[in-house]
Amino acid sequence: MSALALTLILGVQPALACSCHMGEAAQKLENSARVFLGTVIRVEHLGTRNEVGDENIAVYFDDVEPLKGAKIEILHTADNQAGCTGYWFKTDQRYLIYAFARGAQFDTMWCGGVIPQSGNVEAFDSEVAELGELLARERTSEK
Repeated sequence: MSALALTLILGVQPALACSCHMGEAAQKLENSARVFLGTVIRVEHLGTRNEVGDENIAVYFDDVEPLKGAKIEILHTADNQAGCTGYWFKTDQRYLIYAFARGAQFDTMWCGGVIPQSGNVEAFDSEVAELGELLARERTSEK
């Protein structure tokens, strides 16, 4: 039986593949328009969906510490279910965000663009420390 016939019979939807590994901290820093630490204070569901069907959201941050680029307090992304962009943001949680520009707004990717402090504190602290070292080296080399 062909895969198509089996899919039609079982009603199974083909999985959407997402290969969006962003690399290590140095590569993510270089390729991101904004990098910051922030605590989510509100997640607003916008009532629209992106191209893969994920709900568009606006994520509002407080206690923002910009590490690269100007300070931003709102991220326009998706409540990730199927695509590469977005994340499952929770209020009162602190995150390290690697953001890219999408027009005049900023978005992120779940597979490396969002590091939750509550997930693995050691990994979070390690990546923040590594970013600090990378940024210190950049400042030193600019002098």
